Amino acid sequence: YVENVETESDSNHHNQTTKEGGRRSSTNMKASTVSVPTASSSATIPDSLLWKAALVLEIIHEVLSETHDVIMEEDGTLVSIVTEAVSDFATIAASCEDNILQVVECAKVPYIQTKDGVSSIDPSIFQRAEEIGKSLDAGLTIETGRGAPPTKGTPARDWFPPCSIGEPVLLAFHCILLLSRSLCDLLEEEDENEAFGVRISSFMEGSFSPCLAVLQHYLKRFSGSRILIGYTLEGYAHLADVALPEKHGSDMQRNALLTSLCKLSLPSWGKNDSASILQDCHIQALACLLKIIHKNYDSILSEWHVILATLE
Repeated sequence: YVENVETESDSNHHNQTTKEGGRRSSTNMKASTVSVPTASSSATIPDSLLWKAALVLEIIHEVLSETHDVIMEEDGTLVSIVTEAVSDFATIAASCEDNILQVVECAKVPYIQTKDGVSSIDPSIFQRAEEIGKSLDAGLTIETGRGAPPTKGTPARDWFPPCSIGEPVLLAFHCILLLSRSLCDLLEEEDENEAFGVRISSFMEGSFSPCLAVLQHYLKRFSGSRILIGYTLEGYAHLADVALPEKHGSDMQRNALLTSLCKLSLPSWGKNDSASILQDCHIQALACLLKIIHKNYDSILSEWHVILATLE
């Protein structure tokens, strides 16, 4: 659905890493008026559910980005439940053209540098919700783009301003990236504590498939967004660091990850189609594949056949 939807200037947002540049607010106070994002008229998910999903996902994102080590103290069951729920939302909600375009638009916002030196989004949904609530209490006009704000005598709690589906979906996507990165953090700490090895295997058993499902979906559906493709391939690399070593990953996991990346790195895998043209997303995917091979060549076993078939 998404091809060549970004300009060169759009992709530069990916390199903006200051905290000040990362903080964004879609709610602007101007002349006693508050603006909120305009949702598509074709939206089928009620605004109340989108707001709830966005707020919950912002909490999950905040916990994973700031205190993911606390989450990793829990058993694999809790992490698996959260991962599966977030994965379902991130894939199903980004499966139609209109929703995909909204996610791409939201992904163009500036990114920030986290305390670990990793570039990520800086959600402001709670901040915007508080500003909208204060505006309603003060009797200010709400510019919604669709629908009508509560009139006098109508309880404000029964009315929700439009919420773009792009924001909660993008948040869910980044939650999956943070989860895969957290597994890598555990891998680095394994040398100091052997108990982490058992914990990693427990997390991989329940979280690998949901994480890979999201990465595969975004690599296939968002081929025209260099920002999202870049983050998706980072997720593949993190997951590969944990899944490929025989100590933690299974044969099924290694085969699934490498087969997924190999087949999506070519426009027509397994076919000698001279008309097929490599796009930017394919070049990025091939580069990621080569980095994974270089780093984990000792851990690749029977999967060499799909790699060689791809390179051929």
